[in-house]
Amino acid sequence: MGRTCRGVALALIALSSAGALRLPSPRRRPPSAEPSARARAGRARVRPAGEPVPSPLAALARTPVGERAAATVAWLRAPVPVPTWLAASTGVLGAAVLGVVALVSVHVGSPTEIEKQALLFGDVLQQVEAGYVQPVDTTALFERGTNGMLHSLDPFTEFENKAARADLDLFTSGAYGGVGLGIAPDPYVPGRILVRDAREGHAYDAGLRVGDHLISIGGEPVLGRTLDDAMALLRGEPGTQVDVEFSRDGDAPGAAARRTTLHRERILVPAVSLAALAPLDEKSACGFAKLGAFSATAASEFKLAVVQLMAQAAREGKALDGLVLDLRGNSGGLLNAALEVCESLLPHGSPLVTTQGREPSSRVTFVSGGAPTLPLNVRLAVLVDGRTASASEIVAGALQDLDRALIVGGRSYGKGLVQSVMPLPYGNELKVTVAKYYTPSGRCIQRLAYAGTDGALAPAAASGVAAPTAAAGTQTPPAPLTRPRGAPATPGARATPAPPSAAADPPAASGAAGPEQPQLASGSLGGGGGAAAAPPGAEQPTVWLSNGGHLIREQDRQSFATLRGRTVRDGGGIEADVPLVSQRAGPVERQLSEADVFFAFARELALQGRLPTPAPDGASPPPFAVDRSLLGEFEQFAAARLQVLGATLRSPVEARLDELAAALQEEEALSADEVQRQLPALAELRSQARAQLDGALRGSERAAIERRIARAVDARSVPDGKLLSRALRSDPQLEAAVAAVKSADAYERAFHFAQSDESRDVGSGRAPADSISRAQPAGATISVAPEWKEGSADGLLAYAPEARRADGGAPSTRRC
Repeated sequence: MGRTCRGVALALIALSSAGALRLPSPRRRPPSAEPSARARAGRARVRPAGEPVPSPLAALARTPVGERAAATVAWLRAPVPVPTWLAASTGVLGAAVLGVVALVSVHVGSPTEIEKQALLFGDVLQQVEAGYVQPVDTTALFERGTNGMLHSLDPFTEFENKAARADLDLFTSGAYGGVGLGIAPDPYVPGRILVRDAREGHAYDAGLRVGDHLISIGGEPVLGRTLDDAMALLRGEPGTQVDVEFSRDGDAPGAAARRTTLHRERILVPAVSLAALAPLDEKSACGFAKLGAFSATAASEFKLAVVQLMAQAAREGKALDGLVLDLRGNSGGLLNAALEVCESLLPHGSPLVTTQGREPSSRVTFVSGGAPTLPLNVRLAVLVDGRTASASEIVAGALQDLDRALIVGGRSYGKGLVQSVMPLPYGNELKVTVAKYYTPSGRCIQRLAYAGTDGALAPAAASGVAAPTAAAGTQTPPAPLTRPRGAPATPGARATPAPPSAAADPPAASGAAGPEQPQLASGSLGGGGGAAAAPPGAEQPTVWLSNGGHLIREQDRQSFATLRGRTVRDGGGIEADVPLVSQRAGPVERQLSEADVFFAFARELALQGRLPTPAPDGASPPPFAVDRSLLGEFEQFAAARLQVLGATLRSPVEARLDELAAALQEEEALSADEVQRQLPALAELRSQARAQLDGALRGSERAAIERRIARAVDARSVPDGKLLSRALRSDPQLEAAVAAVKSADAYERAFHFAQSDESRDVGSGRAPADSISRAQPAGATISVAPEWKEGSADGLLAYAPEARRADGGAPSTRRC
């Protein structure tokens, strides 16, 4: 009962703090006025006959904001007056009522520290709303303040309002109700709604295209309406339809509006956006599957794609000897989905991932509980890049640690944290980091250490460099599941940091430039390769970032061993076995993408009537070609567009040099003459950086920019599936992945062991006899089977939405 009373009291305080209990405040006495003699004497006021007794609730509401908590507790502690008629009554009813009154009068303790802080936060909001010099949006202020508090722990622990919750639900469910459109505000005509995506099979088939302008929806004009208004008009009950009027860039002036009818239905967003088969030779073929997200349907879609690829190869009289799984740009999703995808590629009984929460008892290891969908004799390559994150890294890490696949591409994003989603009142929710995850070799691939999650990745403190203080209760990492190279298998043995010279393969250099570090181009295959290591004895300084985290330094990363003894390392994402030159957007491409210049240039070509014309039978036009003349046009257009936006192209080197120049001028230890002597050298470096940036459009970034122009133009007349298929025809990373699985000899050499019956139990569906039992960790084990039991990965997120923005991009769209 005491808890009930306290809950009622806190509810009253919260309501009054939020303004729900707003009663007329007594008129305040002017500061200069003197109290009456009666007041000075402290004489009690005599209430006139008939005047109502003031309500305790009204008195509480008039209490100064900062004193309400104490006043509420005092009010609850005070004796409860019992009416005379009730005290005089007898019988069971009277005893029951008195018993309830007695319970209510039980002593109520002081608010806890968390309750005090919550009350204080509400009072701060109320005071700001009432007294700030300008009107304040307290909802936005609350969200920023709450997320500022949560982000001090790590960037992935955050409060999400109803809109963000809906976006997350859409991403994880892989489906939504609507008409298959993605819309956004038109940056050229205020108040106009622009089509940024038209899904094939839905709005695309109804005639809408990227770049179209909505005129009316269901007879209601759209111009001047908000994006939310347009979405409300488009959405509705599945099975209904809505008429839409729209225009297209390049239509003749005064032309009648185009019309179509859109059908409202359940729109499935496929996790596997493309599955294709390519011949390797006369008798064999290689499959390709692009897995874009780990939604609720990702595993079933992937398994179906594998089965269909094998069936297609059989119909063509070929064997499926290789498969390329493309996880580039996949920022993760549901942990369940990642585990099921792993299960479809690994032997029964394989350890997949271990999660470790705050308490040692919370350690859980997930183990494959079913037979693989893809036969184990099919060679497997996984494509990754700097936007491959979280659940994608769980899959790539398990396949790499168990020597089931070659990892091809660049270094992955490096997110080794798992979140749980907790519902909050009013349709909001809270994402909280509840665990770190460890791949089967025992490594955590988290690239950054944060103040709230530094317990398992605090090498800076271990090496004598000051590091943030770990939050109370942070956990220690579970012991590695396999042994360092050359050492006997000892379950639970702790790996020690290996100096660069001790590693069998040189580690990739780390830096602060971004989530994906460029790798050295290499035509050979090898484990864990990359850029050359730092010279022996050279220490990398701790690099602190604006989000409160710091990069795990190269000398603090630990070495682990895969099932067959290859060296892999923690603290820096998943490093490729076949490292390639990074395809991360260069500075020019990134800034042009962020300014939406590619889309704007395609619009300009459409207005001039220069877009490819679809074939009479409705077939897509051939791929758009960008020649030297058009590239020159684009260069002039981009400069003019950036000028309109008030922006200029600027390289990261220029930004750092400008910061250094400003720091020199503010440095008190240097005289003005010393500062002036240094500035010309900085100006020369800045000039060289500017020259490199200016030449990038026609030099190092020319091919990438030409591809982006062609894709922006093609997107106005070609569906997404065909766009992706066209892009893959000129994809050097995909070519390298296919080459890696094409030759059995090269594939086996990459794993540093010869193909033999003892080392590889091909096609049996079981793990090699000498492996999994030794790699099995101690602790709770959950079988990843179709039937999920209590304690499974349900509700856990392994998702890094910021990884999706790692290379910039067009403004986000709203799906409807």
